[in-house]
Amino acid sequence: MKYRLTTILLVVGLFTLMALPLQAQDRTWTSSADPTRTFQASYVKCENDVVTVQLKSGSPLSFPLKTVSEADRAFVRGRLGKAPTTPPAPVKTSLNLPELFKDKLVTVDADGKAKPFAYADGRLPKYFLLYVSAYW
Repeated sequence: MKYRLTTILLVVGLFTLMALPLQAQDRTWTSSADPTRTFQASYVKCENDVVTVQLKSGSPLSFPLKTVSEADRAFVRGRLGKAPTTPPAPVKTSLNLPELFKDKLVTVDADGKAKPFAYADGRLPKYFLLYVSAYW
């Protein structure tokens, strides 16, 4: 009986020690709009850029990630295991198709010979219709 009690106490003690680092730690959160506005809370989770924290009173509080300081955002990204990212570069929204297809379009005549495509005046068309077909 003594052996079992010792084993049980050892197992309970190990679980208690392992759970200590998992306990929530209060930290000071700072507003991105006004750095003088702060509050104490412990981090709970972050989903879809909405952070949930637990106030000292025990009440949960959720807010958008963008409303806190850059240091707080870095803390949340660290908890999520994400490296800080820089904003993505603007995406070019329009394509210059004639330039994109220059020297790539061909026409195939009835004899099966390919030649570069261009109108009689040497210009490429403004609009393209591409048709791809597979013969099985």
